[in-house]
Amino acid sequence: MIFLLSFGFIISLYFIGNTISKYLKLSLVEKPIFAAGFLIIFLNYFYFLFNFSINYLFYFICLFIIISIIYTFLSKKKIFEQLQKLSYYIFFIILLFQILFSVYGEQHYVFRGNQQDAFVYLSTGLLFFKNTYNDILNLQFDANQFYAHHVKEFTNYRPSVGLLLATLNNISFVDIFILGFIFKIICTSLVLLSCLSLFGIFEKRENYNLILAYCFILSQFYFYNYEIDAFSLILSFPFLILIIKYSTEINNNILNFNWNFFLKYILLWACFFIIYPNGGAIIMPPLMILIVYYIIKYKFNFSIYKNLFISIILFLLIIAPTYKSSILYLYQEIIVGLFHSPDYWGYYGAFIFGKDNPIHDLETVSQIKELWINKNSTYNLISTIININIEKGNNFFYLNIIPSLLGFFHISTSSEYGNLNIPFVFILIYFNFFLIKRLLLNSYYIFINKNSINLIIKIFLIYFILFFLILIWKLNFWSAIKLYFIFSPIFFILVVFNFSKNSIKPIYNFLLILLMLLPFYKYSEFNHGIGKLDSFPSIIKKQNKIMINWNIDREKLSKCKKLKYDIDDKYKKIYVSLIFDSINKKNDMLDCRIKEINKKFDLKIL
Repeated sequence: MIFLLSFGFIISLYFIGNTISKYLKLSLVEKPIFAAGFLIIFLNYFYFLFNFSINYLFYFICLFIIISIIYTFLSKKKIFEQLQKLSYYIFFIILLFQILFSVYGEQHYVFRGNQQDAFVYLSTGLLFFKNTYNDILNLQFDANQFYAHHVKEFTNYRPSVGLLLATLNNISFVDIFILGFIFKIICTSLVLLSCLSLFGIFEKRENYNLILAYCFILSQFYFYNYEIDAFSLILSFPFLILIIKYSTEINNNILNFNWNFFLKYILLWACFFIIYPNGGAIIMPPLMILIVYYIIKYKFNFSIYKNLFISIILFLLIIAPTYKSSILYLYQEIIVGLFHSPDYWGYYGAFIFGKDNPIHDLETVSQIKELWINKNSTYNLISTIININIEKGNNFFYLNIIPSLLGFFHISTSSEYGNLNIPFVFILIYFNFFLIKRLLLNSYYIFINKNSINLIIKIFLIYFILFFLILIWKLNFWSAIKLYFIFSPIFFILVVFNFSKNSIKPIYNFLLILLMLLPFYKYSEFNHGIGKLDSFPSIIKKQNKIMINWNIDREKLSKCKKLKYDIDDKYKKIYVSLIFDSINKKNDMLDCRIKEINKKFDLKIL
């Protein structure tokens, strides 16, 4: 079921992409991504501006898919060849998710590393599905819809994820939590396709290019964002990766101003900004510097000024209808990101010291939070964290830092390994030497060679270092961590590719295999749905999965008309109310009571 629904959605996007490919000249792997972008813009416009219900929008999308299929078969001679190739690209990653779904079940996927964000996104998805925008603004929700009370104020906070989840919710035989898992599969598949487009610059051999793309989505550079339930970020990633790819081609298109190229570039930027305004604000400055560089290079050509001005106006016109959820939201986020310092950075950044970082030790967490609340200096915070790691037996943390930052967290030492830590220490010494050497050599060649790819990476690196240091200086550790993982495609290229005087080539060796092992290591045990419990952010509080079985009798729940909660925990109530309001209920006039008994949800019909 998971496999067919995810696969069918990507194929439907491919057919939609065919209808616009004639005008935009899209490659096979770009068609589903641009189609997803048009779908997101369409949903934002018609749901918020024209107050259409998601049901009507879903029927229109289905009609358009049917028209697109007919158009494709009438106009394409190699349709089956393209479908076969696209299926080959995404088959294995969707199959992997299907296996996880079948073996580990709901306890695994109900939420991963960020229960709060996951439940907010799923709640807004169901809220959009059940109500029009005006309804949300004006209605008072009853006690059965506990999730709605929780997220009503977030309706204009990056709503694209919620709109897409609401659209998927028209598939009536699955509930919102399964749809949330399908959503993450769709995002991952689109990221895979965008990587094929980007890495195709360096690797023309199809199968080798596919290996690189799989390496990225299975490596920490993407898996981290997937595992912390960063729904908006992973939905925006395909557009970000294509923006990086198209930015390398600006030099060849700016002087004569290829409007086909810039129209695609503008659309990618608009989609990226609408989905994830935070990311758009972060990525815009270095690429503005790139464009200014080319303006100066071509001696302030007036036609370039004119065409760039038209491009900016077009971009603003596309995002203007979404100003509440993009521009106004971004303003609020900038205030929070620059002037407020959330204290949950320790959980999301603890992985850099390796598996044995005592992040799940309550005494340690309390000690660090106390220092944070009292506004201790960065030096005191870091020195205290280092001392705690040593006291708790994480003696080799300094060898774990660079490998963990660059995708090899799962190679770090652990107290569970006993004497096996000795060979791990030697491996880590080699890894540190190898990775430092790789980064220094690549950075050297990036700064001495003059071509469009090196130029853009050079600008990204300088910008990242300056921005990162400013955030650390201001104690905005969480923003610094997010900045790093937004730039993760660049760091992946620095680790996996070899920059030299003549060319930029990927290196196919043990590094690729090791990078791809992280999800298999993490999911190598069930552990109440957590997987391996270590400092990698896959569960904030282990009690949230160990102390409750995240499953409820759907058939019994569907018979209830009203639901009374004998549960105090907010997230457990949200979970029950989401399922209660998303499944097909019968017309029985039954009152039900839900409470927790022996780590299970117990439902009684009154």
